[in-house]
Amino acid sequence: MMKIHNELLITGYGFTFIYIQTFCVYPAVLLKGNLSFLTSKSWEVWLIITIFCLMDTISRIISEKWMLLTHKTTALFTMLRWIPIIFCFFSAYEVPFFSLDAFKLINLVIIGFSNGYIGNCQIMVSVDKASAEEKEITAKFLSAFRILGVLVGSLVSSFGIVHMF
Repeated sequence: MMKIHNELLITGYGFTFIYIQTFCVYPAVLLKGNLSFLTSKSWEVWLIITIFCLMDTISRIISEKWMLLTHKTTALFTMLRWIPIIFCFFSAYEVPFFSLDAFKLINLVIIGFSNGYIGNCQIMVSVDKASAEEKEITAKFLSAFRILGVLVGSLVSSFGIVHMF
């Protein structure tokens, strides 16, 4: 059991980190910034959630066909993913360049796409790395890593980040 945990150290905790990153900004921080071309807040909420979910779904489909990431590059891209997440905070605080509608929408597309693509690649890399008899237990471990990421990300978002605004 510890052997599998040690093999999943980078990809498993990277998988957790993806969900922590996502829940830190989605939906709370992403919904904080206003899109000037929409007059109704309810349409803005609908648009942001729809774009994120579409990009997440499309990227998961693409990752099944074209998995470009390996064990080490998934960790690198997980860390690089902090860049658009920090940009979300800049746009929520209405920093001039980052508060442009086009920038907000492009950043939303990047965050949604990277959530699905990197997350799926981390799952596939982890399962591919496991031996045939360890694949099932590896998937169970990955489920625990996902739950941990959703829990921590939701707690950080609801108790910390939401109250910043």
